[in-house]
Amino acid sequence: KCYDVDMYETLMGKAAETAADMVVGAILLDYPHARKTTHNLLPEGFYDADAVRTQVLPHVLVHSGFVRFGLIPGVVVKVIKKSILEKALPHVDNRIRMGEDVAITAYSVCAAQTLCIVDHAAYHYVQGEDSMLRTFSPTRFDNLRILYACLSDISEPEFQKQLDLYMAYLIFLTVAECVQKSDGEKTEKHRFVRDMLSDAMTVSVLRRARSAGLSYKDRLKLFLMRHRMVSVLMRVF
Repeated sequence: KCYDVDMYETLMGKAAETAADMVVGAILLDYPHARKTTHNLLPEGFYDADAVRTQVLPHVLVHSGFVRFGLIPGVVVKVIKKSILEKALPHVDNRIRMGEDVAITAYSVCAAQTLCIVDHAAYHYVQGEDSMLRTFSPTRFDNLRILYACLSDISEPEFQKQLDLYMAYLIFLTVAECVQKSDGEKTEKHRFVRDMLSDAMTVSVLRRARSAGLSYKDRLKLFLMRHRMVSVLMRVF
């Protein structure tokens, strides 16, 4: 991971120009043979207090699909005022090991009165093979519980509407990692997936997650997880 030398100069310049509480940039995903720019799905520009509440907050976690962030969650592509972080960080559980950037971003948006999105990608992200998003750990579901409890404390109704679908997405990623393991681990991973999908938090999240607007494949994922059809999940995904 690295960034271009002008990244923070550009973000700080926009912060000085607009006096925004938060400035959010874009990100470069570097693959072995390609590079992709990931933009914020919310339009570039300045958002006042009303726009932060009505246009940004309802799409922080879910802009469209399963899941496409309205704001890139990575804190590294943001400049956030100290006063906003002082309000946001006490709410973020230090035990979170996957999704901590999402938690910091969500609480910062809730605390912000103004926000500016800049279509400037200067941070190079390379996801390693040992990334938590790509590796399985028996404690991964425990982390999801902690993250869910942390984000559930955000009382904004427009945020809560997104939370269950975002958590359903993380649960599916965990299922997918189990599926990709070797034959010798299948029984253990099958049991882990079944236990996770039977957990009260998972059942509640999957029941409330909205399927409207999702693709057929994503609706199928939700259906199979809701009904704990583990064998089918293991074969299909």
